[in-house]
Amino acid sequence: MSRPSRETDFKITPWPVLRNSIAHVTDNARPHTIHGTIQIDVTDAYQRLLEVRRATRVAVSMHSFVLGCVARAAATQPMMSSFRWGNRLVTFDTVDMGTVIDQYATDAMRTRLPVVYIVREADRKSMAQINWEIRAASRRDLGQDPLMKFRRRLSRLPQPVQRVMFRRIMRDPWQHRRVFGTFGFTSVQAPGINYPAHAFVTNLFTGTVAMGNHHQAFLPDEQGQPVLRRVLDLSGSFDHDYVDGMPIVAFGRELVGLIQSAHGLDDEFVRETRELVRAEKAG
Repeated sequence: MSRPSRETDFKITPWPVLRNSIAHVTDNARPHTIHGTIQIDVTDAYQRLLEVRRATRVAVSMHSFVLGCVARAAATQPMMSSFRWGNRLVTFDTVDMGTVIDQYATDAMRTRLPVVYIVREADRKSMAQINWEIRAASRRDLGQDPLMKFRRRLSRLPQPVQRVMFRRIMRDPWQHRRVFGTFGFTSVQAPGINYPAHAFVTNLFTGTVAMGNHHQAFLPDEQGQPVLRRVLDLSGSFDHDYVDGMPIVAFGRELVGLIQSAHGLDDEFVRETRELVRAEKAG
């Protein structure tokens, strides 16, 4: 392909090295993935989220709330945290949620990149702890975290070596857990846009949940009459080698119940968050 004759209608910049990490990880996506979508009525949960925001004067994200619910729902189905290791099955006792936080790289172009962040033992943490942890992670430079430095070093290796290394990580249950977590959660939410949005994401785990938009939609009330409610779009991707339909349905039922009941967005959330704020100010 010849170079364009005009020299002012384009620019050439260095390839962002961390894109290599994303490319080689997705090369190892689970091949036997099945997908599903759902809409959840989050009117009451969203109202409660706004109330705890006002009570604590701290940003409480839908991202952290839904992530916490996903972790608890995944903990009810042990196969969701299982990995094949040769002819054996490794099942972890806790759920390490691998999620994505949008940040700008420190290169000259300020490249915008999704940065993997892992909420360790998310199924055992309170909603206040999860929200505070993700809030803190989004405020600091995750490029300085040891795991991000490790991924950056891998991404600078020769391409054939990268492929081998990422393949080994993805096939070793303990390395997979250390570098990416045991269950995936991501978001394509676009605040302020009032229409449905679902995503079918690359699945690197036994299960990955993608959060789409929360928006207004008409749903039938008890009398079957349409009422305007707020709904959340969710999509799930699951490796059929590990889980079948019934465990996925059980996971989904548990997840819907947790979200609709505003699980964890209670007075204890307010009390715990206020303590975290006081500790931050004192420190």
